[in-house]
Amino acid sequence: MNLMIQLLFDLQENLSIIPAVKRSEPVVWIEHLAIVDSLNDRAEIIREVSFRRGLNIIRTEQRLPSEKNSIGHDVGKTLLTRFIRYLLGEQFYGNRAVRNALYYSMKDAYVIGRIFVNGTSWIVARPIGQIDTQKHFAFQGDDWKEALTSQEHSKFSLYIDAIADAILSNIINVNHSRVNKKNQWLNILAWLTRDQKCALRSITDWRHPATESGTGQIQQKEANYLIRLVIDILDTEEQEAIFEHKKLLQKKRELVSKNDSLQRNLNALHVFLNGSHFEVNQDKQLVINKHKNDILKKIAGYKRLRQDYNRVPIPEEKQYTDKKSHVDRIDGQLTQLKNNLKYQQGLLDQRQAATDNQHYVTIKELCTHEDCPFKKNNVSAIDYEKEYKIKEYKEEIERIENDIAKLISQYDQEKRELADIKSLLLRKRKDIQKRINGINGAISRFSIQKKQIEQYEEYLDEQIELNNELKSNSQQIDESNNKQLRIREEYNERKRKYETYLEFVTQHLMNENDHSKITIDGNGLQVDVDKNRAGSGEASNSGMVLSFDWAACIAGIGGLGYHPRFLIHDSPREADREHEAYQQLFYFVRQLDSMFSENTQPFQYIITTTTQPPNLVLDAPYVRVTLHSRDINGLLLRRFF
Repeated sequence: MNLMIQLLFDLQENLSIIPAVKRSEPVVWIEHLAIVDSLNDRAEIIREVSFRRGLNIIRTEQRLPSEKNSIGHDVGKTLLTRFIRYLLGEQFYGNRAVRNALYYSMKDAYVIGRIFVNGTSWIVARPIGQIDTQKHFAFQGDDWKEALTSQEHSKFSLYIDAIADAILSNIINVNHSRVNKKNQWLNILAWLTRDQKCALRSITDWRHPATESGTGQIQQKEANYLIRLVIDILDTEEQEAIFEHKKLLQKKRELVSKNDSLQRNLNALHVFLNGSHFEVNQDKQLVINKHKNDILKKIAGYKRLRQDYNRVPIPEEKQYTDKKSHVDRIDGQLTQLKNNLKYQQGLLDQRQAATDNQHYVTIKELCTHEDCPFKKNNVSAIDYEKEYKIKEYKEEIERIENDIAKLISQYDQEKRELADIKSLLLRKRKDIQKRINGINGAISRFSIQKKQIEQYEEYLDEQIELNNELKSNSQQIDESNNKQLRIREEYNERKRKYETYLEFVTQHLMNENDHSKITIDGNGLQVDVDKNRAGSGEASNSGMVLSFDWAACIAGIGGLGYHPRFLIHDSPREADREHEAYQQLFYFVRQLDSMFSENTQPFQYIITTTTQPPNLVLDAPYVRVTLHSRDINGLLLRRFF
């Protein structure tokens, strides 16, 4: 222990773990967590846990020699850390089986926390029963119990935005419109609060799908990049270079996709043109030009032939026109005669209906015979003018009717002749149109070929342009890769400084003779441990992961990088940590904690353990809650499921 204390102070002199300006408090940390059965002033407080800055231990009681069953497993340690992660923004606090169990037994229950974000106290409440229907909310305040009755609820998203802004505000380029700050924060949270199921296998392995946190697994390269952003082994120029590099890669994907689509179109056209007896050899343009000229000549020839057919006179056209005019004239004459007949009939009807006028004589005066019947019958008079007119009208009507009858006979004959001429004309027109349709079909076919060839030419020109773009893009990508490599090489000084922090932590968490080295290659940041050290496998991996996390946190305290100085490790002993090394972890964090007075620690570390920690940290203020399964009061939620 004396050696470790000395080394800590040596580190303080060489690198400094004295908090840098504005780093005397973790960016994010939890002071209090409460689980209640409902949100009202009569709510049952199922469990309260207070946390402190510095070291916080969530432990289980040890099994007595007389006890046969384990009392330290399935008591709620992991669930408690999941609740903390849930309060910090994760979508779920457990897998579906856990959520269903709580849904049926604790429908109205909430977890409430007091979270500090950049020194501002937030009260956060999230449902753990009906999480899909109940309200998630947060507001700035000092007493978590205000959440039970307060109506002043801010949107939960505003609180998450506040965390994301606090964590990411100093990380360069995070305000870029394409960056989803909430997702970035959740990815960083995954690093700070690794899943126990990941078993500390890798510095970039954070979330296991089986835990169903709602935070997706990110690729190793992306996780590596995010770590480098947070610990600041990635400068502005490299960020911009990487961003531009991604744009170049995206451009390449678009060009390749466009070129593939273009090639498919060319292949389809090639098949069509080959079917038209058009073969494209290596000298594509000459063959295309020759074929297009042949097609243009054929189209021009067919158009001339069509014009010739359109200009050829049809004798029946004039015959039909003349005969039609003649028939129309006869029809006009018939109409005129019929109108005249109607007029004469009207005059006759009018005359017959007229009253006798003064132009009459007494018949008995004209008769000289004594026995004249007119005298005996006393017939009064005869109107000679009326009778004359009636006779005249009748004769005219008869004449008109005779003319109409003759003209109708002539009209019928002329119409029959007209129909015969028309029938012959239509046959000749149809024959000519059939020939013209054939010509139009040939013109259409050759016009389609012409358009296809022109399209083929356009595709060829576009392909040449695309190939030039792809060539230029590939050169730009090569230049971008070289630029990033050059920037990384120029950035070695900051890397070496971080290596010193890592070297220190590694020596005290793994082995005093261990040496660690950070390399940055095409896959990003890599951590190598001295290959000559004793021991290997899972214990070595977990030790390196813990060392890496703590080096990042301590470097953040001293002013290197932007680590939030907040860590949760869920049962790292279960990741095959050797007992001595596991004990050393507690000594290390306890010593770091003791370098600061109470409530001034610039970090917060929450660790769960089923293995009894050293006596030095076995009691307050370090142990915050002790769980067991002897009875329900020892369980986190004080109930069995």
